[in-house]
Amino acid sequence: MSRDPLVSVVIPAYNAAKFIDKTIDSVRLQTFIDYEVIVVDDGSHDQTKEVVNNNLKRNGIRGCCIRQNNRGIAGARNTAIAEARGKFIALLDHDDIWYPAKLQRTMDEFRLHPQVGLVSHHLMMVKNGKKVGILKTGPASKKMYENILFCSRGSLLTPTAAVFKRVKAVEIGGFRENPEFNTAEDLDFWLRLCKVTEFRFINETLGEYTVIGSGASKKILYHGKSVEAVLRDHLIKHFGSDPSWINQIRTRKRFANLYRTILYELMNQKAARDIQRKMLIKMLNNYPFNLKNIVVTALWLLKRQRNDHEPD
Repeated sequence: MSRDPLVSVVIPAYNAAKFIDKTIDSVRLQTFIDYEVIVVDDGSHDQTKEVVNNNLKRNGIRGCCIRQNNRGIAGARNTAIAEARGKFIALLDHDDIWYPAKLQRTMDEFRLHPQVGLVSHHLMMVKNGKKVGILKTGPASKKMYENILFCSRGSLLTPTAAVFKRVKAVEIGGFRENPEFNTAEDLDFWLRLCKVTEFRFINETLGEYTVIGSGASKKILYHGKSVEAVLRDHLIKHFGSDPSWINQIRTRKRFANLYRTILYELMNQKAARDIQRKMLIKMLNNYPFNLKNIVVTALWLLKRQRNDHEPD
């Protein structure tokens, strides 16, 4: 009987046949080799499972591809975690890649800091094959829960950069598969996980995150609604049903930050004005007294004025 691997690499996949070879190859090229790969084909309509199985067999990689009816990314990750034999779970999205030293550097951190339950690092953002910036994670804090909950720059963590102890994920019940959390299930997971274990961040870029450009305002709004649902769930539990006036202000500022981010994305994607206006109003209704909110409002009004003067 073969010994269990130390790390289980978890890759949820959906219609990933065209690019998942590159993702798996980035695992195969790791300098750290004590791992298994678990891909969950979450109801794909292409040849994802065949491509994965061929890659695993061709390269002699320990692992498997599990096919299931579509349950969303949270359900796919939960299926893989239940199947995993490793002490550690390393998340990897199906269109991202790791640099060769990623697992070794991460496992070194766990060895040096055994009390830590999650290790993360920075990622290079890649759009249309070009490097466009660094997606930073962290920093660590004694107030990790509030730092994540009130983060003004989206999130302090991202799945492809995260490795955590499987026992800790099991302790909190894995990823919640609430439909209203879909696409923001990772935010909910980090918030619950940081309550039971310590996080640590490596100040290095150890992988690449694929930025998907999309002109669909529905996708932006859908994700924003999911983040909003996660925040409401946690804020109610954190502050109670009757928060103090200070915490009410903090809550309103947090939602205003979220609506500003959504508005900015809608503006970049040139979404319909009515859709942008509704988000602008939500932002200002929650917290107008913020320099960034004022700047985005002025920018929105300026763009609207320019569009009104453009010839048909």
